[in-house]
Amino acid sequence: MSLRTQISDLDGVIINEDEVGFHWEENYEYGGNTVKMSKITPTGESYYGMGDKSTHSNLKGKRVENWVTDSYAYGKDQDPLYKAIPFYIGLNRGKAYGVFFDNSFKTHFDFAYEKRNITSFWADGGEMDYYFFYGRDMSTVVSAYSNLTGTPDLPPLWALGFHQSKWSYYPESNVKEIASKFREHKIPCDAIYLDIDYMDGFRCFTWDKNHFPRP
Repeated sequence: MSLRTQISDLDGVIINEDEVGFHWEENYEYGGNTVKMSKITPTGESYYGMGDKSTHSNLKGKRVENWVTDSYAYGKDQDPLYKAIPFYIGLNRGKAYGVFFDNSFKTHFDFAYEKRNITSFWADGGEMDYYFFYGRDMSTVVSAYSNLTGTPDLPPLWALGFHQSKWSYYPESNVKEIASKFREHKIPCDAIYLDIDYMDGFRCFTWDKNHFPRP
C-alpha cells in the first residue's frame, strides 16, 4: 500500500493528484530499487522545463532523462544533453504548478508517454524527495522554485551582451577579422569564444603559439 496525495486550491479545484503515489520498483539491470512517483495527467495539461532538451517546448508525450552528457552535433529529440534540471512546470486551465525532484541519481521523467493519463518521475536510487510549487502563473512558480534553490549573482554587464560562438576560430588573425567585421557593421559583440584549437596539443591552460603568437 502506498500513500496517495491530492492537492487542491481554495475553490476545491484539483491541481495535482497521485496515481499510485510513491513506490519502489525493482531495478533488474543494476539491482536494488528505483524510487518512483506517478501522477494523474488531466486532459489539456501541458509540461515545460527540464533544462537542455532538443524537442518541443511542451514535453507532453515525451520521455526524458537527466544525466549530463557531452553530445556533440546532437539531433532533434536526442537525449540526454548538457544540462540536467529535474524541475518541470505543469500548466492547465490557467493554473500553474512546479515539481522539483531533489535526487542526485540519474532521473527519468515520463510526461504521458507510456500512458496517456499518467505522468511519472523516478530515480535509479536515493530518496523520493520532491517539492511542489503552486502559483497563479508560470513566473510565480519559477520564483518560488528559485527561492528554494537560490539564484546566481548578477553577472558583469558584458556577460549579458551578444556572444559569438561556433566550433572554433583560429588563427589569431581570423579572430581579429571577425571582431573587425562586427565593428564595421555596427553589431554589438561583447565576446568571441575560442574552442580547443587555441590550445597547444589540445592541452588545457596552454596556447598554440603558431595560431596565437600574442594571445
